[in-house]
Amino acid sequence: MTGVQTCALPICANGFNVYPNPASDIVTIAFTSDGDQNYKVRLVDMLGRTVLEDNGKAVNGDNTHTFNLDGIAKSVYMVILQKGDVTYKAKLIVE
Repeated sequence: MTGVQTCALPICANGFNVYPNPASDIVTIAFTSDGDQNYKVRLVDMLGRTVLEDNGKAVNGDNTHTFNLDGIAKSVYMVILQKGDVTYKAKLIVE
């Protein structure tokens, strides 16, 4: 699978989920992987600026990644998960 998948639902059909949403302290990004592979997850503001970024190694099956939102301004952001040739996006509200 290649391309960009945008999630507008609480849980996407592909297993990509961002919760809680809205969030204030910590946000969890949950996703599935069909094998061990590296991934990058970013929190991007509406001007396209990356405010948080982290890399990880996914395992086969269910995975989670958490971001501490301390110091992040209240606003609307995009959570972008890049895994192989696939990019997942979801809107996150920080309160």
